[in-house]
Amino acid sequence: MKGLLLYRIMRSAQEVYFYSLQSRNDVPVGLWRLLHRAYHHACYLKVECLDIDDCLLESGRNTIAYNYQHTLLVASSRPLDLPRDHLPSLIELTRDFSTLSYIGPRQDDSLLCVSVRQDIPFVEPNDTALADRALNVDEPLAILKSLVANNKGSFVFNLKSHLLNCWNGAFRDGGVWQICRGFQGLLACLGVQGGGRLDASAFLRHEQNNDIWAQSYGRGVSEGHVYLSDKIELTVSTVDDDLPEIFQLELARTIGRHFIGRWPSEQSAPVCGELLGVQVMPDSPWHIARMDRIISQHTGYYEVRGLWLAMRSRLCRIKVRNKLSESAERHALLISNGGDSRLLCPSLPLIGGNKVMITEGEKQYVVLLGEQAQGVFSFSLLE
Repeated sequence: MKGLLLYRIMRSAQEVYFYSLQSRNDVPVGLWRLLHRAYHHACYLKVECLDIDDCLLESGRNTIAYNYQHTLLVASSRPLDLPRDHLPSLIELTRDFSTLSYIGPRQDDSLLCVSVRQDIPFVEPNDTALADRALNVDEPLAILKSLVANNKGSFVFNLKSHLLNCWNGAFRDGGVWQICRGFQGLLACLGVQGGGRLDASAFLRHEQNNDIWAQSYGRGVSEGHVYLSDKIELTVSTVDDDLPEIFQLELARTIGRHFIGRWPSEQSAPVCGELLGVQVMPDSPWHIARMDRIISQHTGYYEVRGLWLAMRSRLCRIKVRNKLSESAERHALLISNGGDSRLLCPSLPLIGGNKVMITEGEKQYVVLLGEQAQGVFSFSLLE
């Protein structure tokens, strides 16, 4: 009976953790301490490897040890560094590896150490002496090394490579992330030439017969506009922009909706509220974040904290429209964390209620902007 109770506690806490990851919510306080203590008590009762027959849950590998190891494997895989649509694949892949890993005594070289007294999945690298046990992933590592060796040369994000980096100690003290600063820098890292600056070719619209500024409505000259008799000659620049400066964030790691790390002082100081592009690994996509605050300043580095805005983004171009005119076209980003897309374009003075035409490749549609948070707008489709 006690084994069944501990098993249900383990499974319920596991489901809460997985849901928190999918929804990008913070893990409830006390959840990890509950998981550690449930497993610790199961070991005391010697029921951790007992196959539990629970009519309320699906059949399968119904042991406390298996589900505890599975939850730890997911937590050790830096799940918040992944796009949200990769999480189901991560959970399934680590499920397969759970039978190959095991919880054993802590060794001096153990990386994934756990403590029943702490409300975190793994103890900090400098606190391993406080650990009771450690998660051993030697067998999964051997399998991953052989799988990754057969897929070298691909620049597509590879989940197996990500797991290998997580479990072989590459992120033991936190990763070294690549940071680009500002909207222009982010666009350049995404391959856009010219960034979000005004596109001179937009002025060539006045040559079109359907251009509203070329039409006469018999109402005279509108106030605030000066009409010229000669056409404006513009040359669109063909010079490629230099790549933006890339900064380093050391000992970086994700904590809920935020991330923390050390910003070396030899780099120009970060600015609170600044838009950032973040790449956690060389082959991973650029995430979008905002500098939240400088926690403290030390000799040689700043301790900083950032706020995640989106794990995924799509390039597009937008125009703001009204009854008689529309703005020049600008680059923008459609960002998403797995739910509805939102719009980010700091280079235009957008406000809620604007009608905006969005162009994505061959697709074009008009939306109505809604509320904004952190400079990112929700929108609803009009056409």
